[in-house]
Amino acid sequence: VCEGSIVTLGPGKRGYVMAFCNNADTVSRKDLTIRISLDGARHWTSAYPVEADTTGTGYSDLVPLGGGRLGLLYERDDYRQIGFMTLLWRDERRRGSPRARK
Repeated sequence: VCEGSIVTLGPGKRGYVMAFCNNADTVSRKDLTIRISLDGARHWTSAYPVEADTTGTGYSDLVPLGGGRLGLLYERDDYRQIGFMTLLWRDERRRGSPRARK
């Protein structure tokens, strides 16, 4: 089990838009993934890999940055580095795939 992060991004048409981040692998601390819900966390309809490799990822923290952007601070490379990326989550509702920048 590994810590995860969840944040409410704002109101949507079917409930609150929320983001959740944790390791998708159920055995090891790897495959860090951001999931988006458009209905108040009832369904997680989109999943976007952050770190999809064999090195470990650990604690993560999500923060709304404004302007449709979401920030993610996280441990990576078997806890030797701190990573940060931004995600344009509003693109997910309009075009089907958010843009991420590390």
